[in-house]
Amino acid sequence: RRAQQAHGGLVVVEVALSLVLLVGSGLLIRSFVRLTSVDPGYDTHDVLAARIRLTPSHYADPTAQEQFFQNLTDLLGRNPGVADVSVSRTLPLTGGVQILAFDPRKIRPDATEEFLAARLSVVGPDYFAAMGIALRGRDFTPQDRADAPKVVIMNKQLTDQLWPGQDPVGRIFPVPRMGGGYDATVIGVIGDIRYASLDAAAMPELYLPELQMSGGVARSGASQMWVVLKARRSPLALAGAVRDAVRQLDPQQPIGDLVSLDQALSRSTAARRLSMTLLTVFAALAVFLALIGIYGITAYAVTQRTRELGLRMAIGARSTEVVGMLLRENLWLVLGGIVLGGAGAALATRALSTMLFGVSTLDAVTFVGAALVLGGVAMLATYVPARRAARIDPMEALRYE
Repeated sequence: RRAQQAHGGLVVVEVALSLVLLVGSGLLIRSFVRLTSVDPGYDTHDVLAARIRLTPSHYADPTAQEQFFQNLTDLLGRNPGVADVSVSRTLPLTGGVQILAFDPRKIRPDATEEFLAARLSVVGPDYFAAMGIALRGRDFTPQDRADAPKVVIMNKQLTDQLWPGQDPVGRIFPVPRMGGGYDATVIGVIGDIRYASLDAAAMPELYLPELQMSGGVARSGASQMWVVLKARRSPLALAGAVRDAVRQLDPQQPIGDLVSLDQALSRSTAARRLSMTLLTVFAALAVFLALIGIYGITAYAVTQRTRELGLRMAIGARSTEVVGMLLRENLWLVLGGIVLGGAGAALATRALSTMLFGVSTLDAVTFVGAALVLGGVAMLATYVPARRAARIDPMEALRYE
């Protein structure tokens, strides 16, 4: 009797521990799937970006900096593999960010906030076309220069705060800067994008044209730019073209990072992917060990009950009845392990809360799915030795010592 209780306890513990790992990996997998299905608001498949930091000794003059990037984009734009090309001071998924704070009461007298903060991006002509960002209105063009009327593009989140329920295109936005600001006309509105990472909430965004920034907002950092290319085919195939174009303009000028946005996106989710992979491997190993363990325990328990089973069959029990009896006995043990493991998983998965996206730590689909998978595995591990026991010749079983 004690041996049977010990065997039953082992089954319960194996099932419980396996379920905890299986639920954890299931939550991370569902979270990762949810995360990778998020639309970032820009094209990550066909865009190549190259970060170029101009050598200070060669390009100390802002005019020389502007001319270099103008020549580079013109040269790359003539490449038949390039659909669109532009530049930007910062780029999504790469960590760089600039913030612009302003007083919304200058636009909305009824505003209660003393200031609002918006992410500032200084970009070149055709930036939104190159990034595949949907735009209502018009993109920046080469005509948006310092001597042209000042223009600005915003995201929907910012325009909803400044002009709720109104069409923002054509509105005037007072751009603050040191030494005095200036008024810019809103020429376009984009949707909210995931800038820092897929799981980072969108925030108000403001875009200014690079060609109007000489001596203006965010002038620092103009010697470092991201060159953004929208490829007609594989973006990585343009890496050689970028290197050749830079070398043609200045053989001494190095290139920094050269990545596709797919690669940048993969880097931003690398930590989550690693955690998911490791826990999934551990969960798969736990389920495999549970399968082997329950099979071994059940097979040993059946061996110990050979005489009992033979007696049952000798007095008329059918093999299906014997199999059913053994399955029912183990089913209660498995259910006990699932209940215990479910309670343990509910506590253990709290540690995963910061790693989940769009999935609760008590996600019912994951818990039920893990329980069904583990229950099926456990019943399979029970059925095989039970079926073998049902084929024992009753007369041989009665002579079993």
